Amino acid sequence: MEKKDYQLCSEIAERASKILGWDKATIFMDLSCLMEGGSIQLDLEGLRDANEYDLVHDVVGINHHLNRRNGELKDFFLPRYAK
Repeated sequence: MEKKDYQLCSEIAERASKILGWDKATIFMDLSCLMEGGSIQLDLEGLRDANEYDLVHDVVGINHHLNRRNGELKDFFLPRYAK
């Protein structure tokens, strides 16, 4: 993952943690795991700028459906900001 992507993941995690009351590090690790290992890539700029509803949908969905061993999403979950 590029340095820019890490920065975007950090910005998304910061915003999402304020909305959800979750730990920023957990959100960041989920996003980076998906971006590094998964077959699905995210439009990180779009997700960062997304409305609150779409941001929460993607972050919560990724958290619940991410296989942290291989970085892929299970149960056919597809984030709204998937490329």
